[in-house]
Amino acid sequence: MVTLALNSLSLLVLVVYAGLLFWYRTGIKRLKTNLFLVQNAENAPKITVVIAMRNEAQNIAQCLNSVLMQTYKNYEVVLVNDHSTDNSLGVVQPFVAQFGGKITVLEAEKTGKKAALLQGIRHATGSLIAVTDADCVVQPEWLGTFAGAYVQQNYKLMSAPVRLTGDENFFKKVQILEFAGLNAIGAACIALEQPNMCNGANLCYERRAFFEVNAFEENQHLASGDDEFLMHKIHERYGSQSVAFLQQAQATVYTATQASLSQFFSQRKRWASKSGSYKNKWITAQMALVFLVNLCILMNILCLNFEVVLWQCALKYVAEWYFYVSFAGFYDLKNWRTNLLLGQALQIPYVVLVAASTLKKGYNWKGRTQW
Repeated sequence: MVTLALNSLSLLVLVVYAGLLFWYRTGIKRLKTNLFLVQNAENAPKITVVIAMRNEAQNIAQCLNSVLMQTYKNYEVVLVNDHSTDNSLGVVQPFVAQFGGKITVLEAEKTGKKAALLQGIRHATGSLIAVTDADCVVQPEWLGTFAGAYVQQNYKLMSAPVRLTGDENFFKKVQILEFAGLNAIGAACIALEQPNMCNGANLCYERRAFFEVNAFEENQHLASGDDEFLMHKIHERYGSQSVAFLQQAQATVYTATQASLSQFFSQRKRWASKSGSYKNKWITAQMALVFLVNLCILMNILCLNFEVVLWQCALKYVAEWYFYVSFAGFYDLKNWRTNLLLGQALQIPYVVLVAASTLKKGYNWKGRTQW
């Protein structure tokens, strides 16, 4: 009786999951692919690039080099040092000396990424705020693409692709694949006018809109969510047409995969920690469905129902393949069909474990314990 109920539940959640992925795919087809690009037009807005930095001595030079090579010239950089304990400031100083008034370095008054970003945005003089992370690399036409989209469409918030680099082993290849899927889901839902996810490593928004919606109010205590909660508030305040995803290679930001399983798990736990704070329960429902799909498979594995596990994994793979084929070319995914299949062995237990781990508060990130 228990086995029959589990099998029935498994089939139901897989059918609903397949339907959800089909819905996502319709969103991918709606994405605007026309090129937005402004270099130095008279009506082009000033953009302030705000970067929160904590213990990024190994990465910040590469990040600043890419930011300071923009073809779009009407911008400034505000870097906020969030109490780094390594040589991050020492690495930054030559850039300050070389680029003079183009880059400003602030010492964070409070702790945490949101506090650092808020301080940087308050200091900004641009009408647009572009944010990326200190371990990221941007493209030369990154800001020009944002400026062009803003001038032509007057978006309040623009999200853009983030791609992982470093595929020297299977663990990192699976990360790249999964991360591309998360990017695509976020892009699809924005196109479907039901925004759920975006990535704070690649965002641009109106400074005025940021303050009008009280961006970080009500979620300041959460270490994560500086991106998604802001997007949700702007969408609610200004409507569906105020938010866009720019699926353009020129706007893509690159960052490295997590080097170890513990770092990967800590990152995913940080992301999942905000799941209970979404006001839109449709977003929570999507996350719960993904959890249930993987939980049902794991339960059948533990019950040694391997025949059932095979058809569960087969249905899950076909549904995900159908979704991935719609964007794999844009993200230049290599051998993604094989990696998607073999990656199930990692994805199924990790999704369940990450969800379970959020029941216990606290995790370590950037050398700081978050609660």
